[in-house]
Amino acid sequence: MSAINIVFHHGPQTFEVAEPVTGGQVLALNAEGRAVVAAEDAETVIGVAHTDAAPRQKEYPSLQSVPLPAVVGAVYAPAAVWLETAGTVTVGGNVGVAAAGKVKAHELGTVVGKVTAIKGTRALVRLAV
Repeated sequence: MSAINIVFHHGPQTFEVAEPVTGGQVLALNAEGRAVVAAEDAETVIGVAHTDAAPRQKEYPSLQSVPLPAVVGAVYAPAAVWLETAGTVTVGGNVGVAAAGKVKAHELGTVVGKVTAIKGTRALVRLAV
């Protein structure tokens, strides 16, 4: 009998990173299946970075350097997270990916989620991905 592993309550799912990412940036996967900051108007996104992460280096400048993790957790629906906005967004409106992994009013690409609150340049977004 076949079965699949359904993950509803054990998130976020983790991915190796191909470039440095900052917590709160919208993520996508590159051709090798590693997490990258999603491009503006991206068609495919995997979620939002839970923490900062960066690929491993072969050498570090000093023994006091503490490297970032080489994996990042991708937060996904049905979570609601505070995200940096680019431009004007409205409560109840859909948001898509803006430059630098931020969100903007949806025009093209994947709907990242729906805005439920706004404070300054940040919006509380109920994720759709």
